[in-house]
Amino acid sequence: MLDRIYNLISSILLNIRYGKSIYHSNAYVKKCAFEVQSGVNHINLGHFKIVKSLFIVRGNNNKISIGDTTQEIFGLSIKVYGNDNVVEIKNKAVIFGLRIVVRGEDCRVVIGEHFTENINCMITCMGRDNYIIIGDDCMLSENIDIWNTDSHQITDIDGKTINNSKPIIIGNHVWIGKNCTVLKGVSIGDNSIIGMSSVVTKNIDANSIYVGNPARKVKDGVSWNRNYVTQ
Repeated sequence: MLDRIYNLISSILLNIRYGKSIYHSNAYVKKCAFEVQSGVNHINLGHFKIVKSLFIVRGNNNKISIGDTTQEIFGLSIKVYGNDNVVEIKNKAVIFGLRIVVRGEDCRVVIGEHFTENINCMITCMGRDNYIIIGDDCMLSENIDIWNTDSHQITDIDGKTINNSKPIIIGNHVWIGKNCTVLKGVSIGDNSIIGMSSVVTKNIDANSIYVGNPARKVKDGVSWNRNYVTQ
């Protein structure tokens, strides 16, 4: 009963301050901050509990959408700068300290269903018409960086940019271990495993284990599940 009353009060306050920029479907919003620049920007929160999270949207026609989940979303930070950008987290996500930064035009970060993430992971997407796509049932450990950009420009002697941002595609049912880095322009195949402290600089085959810096294949013909090793 108290949660329903809190949801109602939260909804009224959000509507008063942000109007139609923020819509939530019975979300329990607690200790969260929203900075939404006036313009055609939208944040759509599904049915879940979200605590100690931050949303900053600057520019026009940007969209953030988070689907329903039975799990509490804690410590999520989404910052979007530019125009016509999209961040979508689909249903049944488990999040404990994920940071997403989008800076550019027509960029997309899309995270599939049943996504799980531990603490201190960061996804950064920059450029024009660029994207990071993460499939369904992916599992991220902690301290993981996924960057499709070098962030700052490197130019040739004539001032032409030579380090353009490039898309990243992560397939379905991918497990990325602790302290890993995934760099721009790579594709990671379904059911693959990236071992602890690896740096992914090239494409990863499906049903394979990769480890090292740079990551190299050490085994193929494998898959994985979320059960703990007890033998």
